[in-house]
Amino acid sequence: MHCKPDCNDKLRDMGFSISEISEILPHFDNHTYLERALRTKMAEVRTSIEAEQGKLNLLMKMSDTVRKEKQIMVYEVELKKLPSIKVLTLRGTIPSYSDESLLWEKLGRHIGEKQIPALGSGYSTYFD
Repeated sequence: MHCKPDCNDKLRDMGFSISEISEILPHFDNHTYLERALRTKMAEVRTSIEAEQGKLNLLMKMSDTVRKEKQIMVYEVELKKLPSIKVLTLRGTIPSYSDESLLWEKLGRHIGEKQIPALGSGYSTYFD
């Protein structure tokens, strides 16, 4: 099989670089060499497709999360000096920010069961 005038274009359309094409053309009649080059390029394209599919999956997941939460949280940061105090903490994972009350309820039950005196108000730290 001889390289026809348009085979450069076809190889380029298949994703071969100019340097790869220059390596292939002298061996174009060698079916074993050409088949190996084509299979190598197929493996590269498959790997690229898998990587792009992974990116697409991440994008879709983030888009779903944004759509579900429907809230853009805007924070104002204020630095304060506070006196030292004893703190009772609870850390947990919740399905979404709007489910924060689940953790407050759990903490409240624990405080009640252990009869821990609670002074002042509480606050939460949200790790996203």
